Amino acid sequence: MYQPNEKDELKARFTRWMEVTLFRARKHYLAKIDSYIPTIPLDEILVEAIASNTDERIGMDSFDFQEERLSNAFSRLSPRKQAILTMLIAQERKPADVAQLLHCTPQQIYDQRYQALKALRKELQGGGEN
Repeated sequence: MYQPNEKDELKARFTRWMEVTLFRARKHYLAKIDSYIPTIPLDEILVEAIASNTDERIGMDSFDFQEERLSNAFSRLSPRKQAILTMLIAQERKPADVAQLLHCTPQQIYDQRYQALKALRKELQGGGEN
């Protein structure tokens, strides 16, 4: 007949401890996932505020701006930057597709987008101080 010894009891206690620890970790992980709130970068919020209507033309598109300051700031951008923002945001095109349409590299599209958003931010902040 088999007689349990001290090693068997220690192994059983350790196994139970591991099971409880893993159960609690999994429970905590699932609770963390359920409470996750997706966030949007500030640049994307500004871009979404700019674009509301879509148009298939590459050039100027009509937007319904909620703020006149935003509309004025957008109109002060160069036509190329307006076209890039329009295609990226309103038409939801990929930078590679925009680059192909404008005969340039995707990196140039990223740079122009960054400069356009920076100019809009600067214009909107400057307009708020007056």
